[in-house]
Amino acid sequence: MIDLYETREKDRDKFEIIAFHDGTVKDFKELDEKLKTVKKMYWRDRDLPFPILLDSTGQTIKDYGVRAFPTTILIDPEGKLVGEAREEQLEAKLPELPITIRLAKAMDKNVSYSLDDPQLDQAIKMLSTLARIPIRLDQEKFKTAGVAPSTKVPYKMQGFVSLRSALNLLLDGLDLGYEQDDQGLLITARKGEASSSGKLSEPQRACAERIQKTLERKVSFDFKDKSLAEVAQHFEQQTQENFVLEPAARRAGLLNPNTLVTGSAKDVPLGEALEKLLGPLGVRFVVRDEVVVLSAKSRAPSAN
Repeated sequence: MIDLYETREKDRDKFEIIAFHDGTVKDFKELDEKLKTVKKMYWRDRDLPFPILLDSTGQTIKDYGVRAFPTTILIDPEGKLVGEAREEQLEAKLPELPITIRLAKAMDKNVSYSLDDPQLDQAIKMLSTLARIPIRLDQEKFKTAGVAPSTKVPYKMQGFVSLRSALNLLLDGLDLGYEQDDQGLLITARKGEASSSGKLSEPQRACAERIQKTLERKVSFDFKDKSLAEVAQHFEQQTQENFVLEPAARRAGLLNPNTLVTGSAKDVPLGEALEKLLGPLGVRFVVRDEVVVLSAKSRAPSAN
């Protein structure tokens, strides 16, 4: 909603967004404190650009029949309640944006997704649906590169990152990239460096700074013959950040999710603890594409 509001500045005479907070906060000071983590995790440290009202009595929530949060309700220009509506339904009632603006908006839009070693074409179709932009495969270039649309990508992740980062993580393992044209995004053979090695976008930079601070926090753990995949999952739950086993290293046979890990730490900065825990296994980590990427030391991963 923040992105929609900012992107649609020229159409502000056609709509307004008003946010209501439920009765769990009594004043704006309490609200600001409650939203600190949300701002850093999901809003790239931005404030909501539209009006916020506090429903401290709970009456508004009751009057509109709100049963879950968040709930988006649409009211028409005559003040009549249309009912629950999604972002795309509001977008459909506004003038269509040029494809260049839609693409720029979509690349930095956060997408929440779950992938478990998917087929390439299925993963691309899912990301296209989530981002609501056309993403297609360059079939001819795929043939030249020896990649089939049905190729399985060794990539597991359940998380929330920008579309730009999601594509980088998915495609780098197959030496593929993407190009923008007047129809949308085209997935094709990569030219030169990995797509994730370019200039950081604002969401990527904000996320990298947040993760670096997370790596400075002290942690404690005790692993005995835990798989590398289980260790990554443990740190995800502990930090609320995403830990991904690099698809390229997995595809090259340099990184095995089933590798057994044993080690412990007590009140040690996470970054330092990870180096001591994973180093003897020939595994390294790097902050890239809004996640912590675990890779093989014998393969230097592209880093931002």
